[in-house]
Amino acid sequence: MSDTPLDPENNSISGGLPAASLPVPYQSPSLERPEPRRIEDLDHPYSAFPWVDLQLAAHPENAAYGLGIRHVRPYALFVFENWQNLNFLDYFAFYLEDLTFPVAEDYVWSSANPQQYLAIPSEFIPEGEVSSYGRVIRIGSGNESTSPVRTLLIKTDRPGGVDKDPGIPWHTGLVMRVEGFPEGSNIGAGDVVGGLWCLIDLYEHIRQNDVIELSWDGEFVQHTVSPAEAAGQDRFGSLCPNRSLIREGNLGK
Repeated sequence: MSDTPLDPENNSISGGLPAASLPVPYQSPSLERPEPRRIEDLDHPYSAFPWVDLQLAAHPENAAYGLGIRHVRPYALFVFENWQNLNFLDYFAFYLEDLTFPVAEDYVWSSANPQQYLAIPSEFIPEGEVSSYGRVIRIGSGNESTSPVRTLLIKTDRPGGVDKDPGIPWHTGLVMRVEGFPEGSNIGAGDVVGGLWCLIDLYEHIRQNDVIELSWDGEFVQHTVSPAEAAGQDRFGSLCPNRSLIREGNLGK
């Protein structure tokens, strides 16, 4: 054995073997996992119960559609149409007003149905104009799909509030009178040539686009509440045209 130190510039070691021929630890090929992506390509979840289309309202609304008592009590049910590349254990969630934390979430347990459903108890559902969207995270890849944010109108209070005397045939919170005619007056044909003005007291929980039906012996006239009327401080009027009043049997009530 040589007593001479190994020259660091020498590419061989004792025994004459080149350094390249020595065993080296195994290094697996680089398998970099792509970063999950998030795309807004999901259909917006919708109520399973037929909603009120506010795009057809007489006065413009911010919300796409409205939900009332029958839609959210005892729970609301929202539908997700099956998304692209749906798989078992995909995660899906619905956001209502709070766009950070979901109001309901679940995993896909079966892909046999064309839709997925989320039930939301009424106590977790906010009132008024609320923002909403749906979100999906795919199993394995972690890729996300979201729906566009959509505004919904959720209103569960009743026009006129709580009836204070259910024993009478009308709602105590809804009051109307005919202008110029005290209660009990007789109304003849000559009184309604130009129609009649019905004065409606402001009622609790009034809102624009409320539809009020005025019944005159079975003939109905509808009045849609305007934003100015809903924001007013006094009663407002609705004209019953004479074509709805001057008919056989219609005079007097």
